[in-house]
Amino acid sequence: MKELGVWVRKYPDLYTGNSFLQYLSRGTNDPVRLSHYLKNSADLQNSHARLEAVKAFASLLSKDAFITNARTNIMRISSRLIEISLRDIDTNVRINALKALALLDKTGVLQDEDDDQRNRVVRVVFDQEPRVRRAVGEFVKGLLAEKVESLESTWSAVKGTKKKRGSKISEKDMRTYLGWKALATMLVETYHELDSREVGTSTAPAVPVSVSMGRATAAVEALRGSIEGLSDWHELVDYLLLDHSTGDQDMWLLEDEEEDFMIQVLIACIRADAAEDVSPLDPFKLEADK
Repeated sequence: MKELGVWVRKYPDLYTGNSFLQYLSRGTNDPVRLSHYLKNSADLQNSHARLEAVKAFASLLSKDAFITNARTNIMRISSRLIEISLRDIDTNVRINALKALALLDKTGVLQDEDDDQRNRVVRVVFDQEPRVRRAVGEFVKGLLAEKVESLESTWSAVKGTKKKRGSKISEKDMRTYLGWKALATMLVETYHELDSREVGTSTAPAVPVSVSMGRATAAVEALRGSIEGLSDWHELVDYLLLDHSTGDQDMWLLEDEEEDFMIQVLIACIRADAAEDVSPLDPFKLEADK
């Protein structure tokens, strides 16, 4: 499987046929259980075929010719990649599957699928494994951009009726506000989905982060490297200083639960910045640790 992946990367135009794709597809279905609760050394050793198959797919997804010639096969494989990204026992396999899905989403193929499938991947933001959380950032960034674009289209259609409250907001500021609104809605809806699903079932797509960790902290850790506003959080401060009491009426404002969560996100951003600013050899830190 590894060597097939090498050939695919070297000669992508020759390996877009169904026969070769079937071999890669089979590589993602090697006989190992997809469960976070059944880890053992044999399972992890058997994950090598899945890892190499997923890496080969990721390499192919950067080739336009592959997307054009193998769209039907890609749509079939996408469902399997989603399952791997959510439930595989091997962290490296999940990380590479998430990278492949981010590339795949940029092609527009996943947009042809049910949005529920894409929303399932967003749940990884609250996964227990930090490396997996960080790997989903680029996928979420692409999905968030779509949601912001949709809100902007809606705003363009209704802004004539919002002359009193929205007329003084510049287009640039409105885009910023809609970006924060889209992010807040996505995260709150996602953790509600995690809360409502049946815990412990075999169909559970991801393990939610522990309460002690804090979902806002997990979200910031997952998305800070991909979403610029979370690393330069001063715009979030300005946004939260707005009066959000009409959030149920004005589409650029937050509703109560969204506002509460984004305040937690801001605190997590500040803490993340503070942690980066403290050098391991900082004498004040060393003194405090004594």
